[in-house]
Amino acid sequence: MLASASAVAAQQIGLYGAAGPVRPSWFPSADKVQHALGFALPMFLVLTTSQLYAARAGRSVRPLAVAALAVVFAVNAVVSEIVQAQPGSGRTGDPLDAVADLLGLALGWLLFRLLLRRQVVR
Repeated sequence: MLASASAVAAQQIGLYGAAGPVRPSWFPSADKVQHALGFALPMFLVLTTSQLYAARAGRSVRPLAVAALAVVFAVNAVVSEIVQAQPGSGRTGDPLDAVADLLGLALGWLLFRLLLRRQVVR
């Protein structure tokens, strides 16, 4: 649970903090990769933590809960770019960042599903 909470907190700091992602000159798309990972890791960890708690009760994470989590993260991805685009934010909103965020969500969900198939967290 601590890993999930830490990942979500780090994500929020990265999205709404004054400084944007590091952009090394040798890796032009580094910020997009950071956005994708910034959503993949929290999605994966929150789903895995939820599954561990559900397994203790003899069940699995409900699909509606997974969908609700995905919607919350997706709305956060879009809202963060709108907030960053506002004057005075010190940041610039980029629709491609939101796309990278959504791809990260899909990646986090896919990794979780692969983990479930291996029955590591059941």
